[in-house]
Amino acid sequence: MLKIRHISYQGKEDDWIMIEGTKDFVSDDPYDIADPKEFVTLVKEYAAQLSGKVKSYSRYNQYKVGKDPLGLIFQFDDLFGMSVIVPKKIDIKIAEKTIQTLCDRVNNKTQ
Repeated sequence: MLKIRHISYQGKEDDWIMIEGTKDFVSDDPYDIADPKEFVTLVKEYAAQLSGKVKSYSRYNQYKVGKDPLGLIFQFDDLFGMSVIVPKKIDIKIAEKTIQTLCDRVNNKTQ
């Protein structure tokens, strides 16, 4: 089950929304990363919702979705797991609601 773990207010450029995924395949440690398949599902669902295409954004496993008015950057790595980078110009409450709704949509489809 996907849900927002916490929001990190980084600085001048961006904020980060950390997403917690299903960890029953690893352990009960809250710092274990999520399944990469959940990340792919999350990004694909967002792309479908916007009728946009997923595009690689950098060499650091970062992806953007075409037609995204928020300009969110989805990232997956072995340190933080799933995170969404929110440009500072975007209201973090709007981004948080968007990501929570997205997580709920994915959760409803996988139940």
